[in-house]
Amino acid sequence: MADLSSSFRDLPMFRLAGIRRFHDLATAPATIPDQWHDLHASGLPGLADATVTYGATCQVDMPNQRLEYLAGYEVLDFENIPVDARMIVPAAHYAVFEIATVAEVRPFWQQFFEEWLPASGHQPADTPNFERYDERFDPVTRGPFEIWIPIQR
Repeated sequence: MADLSSSFRDLPMFRLAGIRRFHDLATAPATIPDQWHDLHASGLPGLADATVTYGATCQVDMPNQRLEYLAGYEVLDFENIPVDARMIVPAAHYAVFEIATVAEVRPFWQQFFEEWLPASGHQPADTPNFERYDERFDPVTRGPFEIWIPIQR
């Protein structure tokens, strides 16, 4: 991954429903796909009509080398959604990056923190970042998709 081109977008608050789990940072690339499989088998209300899905990092626990991740979709309200399957994403200003395949996620984050962020003059905002999978995503090639990172203006 050589070119970290981004665009900037503002989003209002929105709601996600899905499956939340903690993953060890070292093994997350191997364990997160099972979470997506479980989401698609879950039968959560509204999932069948979802055209866009999200992989949101709810929190990162660096001392214990783990993160909480939600595989889900946007909902208008939380009616009939279990409490442990909910997440509110606050309004934020985002740097948006297009990623060619899921295999590029780990190298992307390394380059983002080592190169892009220090050179950008921006600071991350304290709200979830997320992967956004829309109609362009091909499950066979596992791409493309976007990573949205909240930043402070």
